[in-house]
Amino acid sequence: MLLAILAGPRPREWALERAGAHAGTSRQPPDTATSPRDHAATPSLSRAEFAQAVRAALKHATRDTLLAANPLATTRIVQSARGPAEKSSAAIRRVLLEGARALAHPPRNEKFWRALDLTYFRPAGTQELAAERLGIPFNTYRYQLATALERLTERLWEMESTAEEP
Repeated sequence: MLLAILAGPRPREWALERAGAHAGTSRQPPDTATSPRDHAATPSLSRAEFAQAVRAALKHATRDTLLAANPLATTRIVQSARGPAEKSSAAIRRVLLEGARALAHPPRNEKFWRALDLTYFRPAGTQELAAERLGIPFNTYRYQLATALERLTERLWEMESTAEEP
């Protein structure tokens, strides 16, 4: 016991004690205080985690239970888009759909929206069927889908990075 007192608290214990000391107050320790602007500029997910969450959300766009568990539910863009009585799965789906539809402008980029639509929002069944329904070769479809995923993720990441706290 005396050795522990002389050695002082270990860093992890000290951090837990310090956090506990401020848990019941509205005051933050001076070195961790941030302004609302600083917090708004820091996304809740890393860029890689965000991209992975977008892909998973698209994959499960028609399944409410899986979509509700997606990490995108905690992001600022979904939280600010979510209505008072709206499920998180519906808000995620709406954010994805609006972002994907925005890819159709200008009209020459509509092919990217159509690839996403027939793959995730109104699935054709298989990618081969989606390519057939679009009337394009399979390799062209795959290129358009990959480009659409990149553009959608980038658009949503930009929105998340600049969004204010809801």
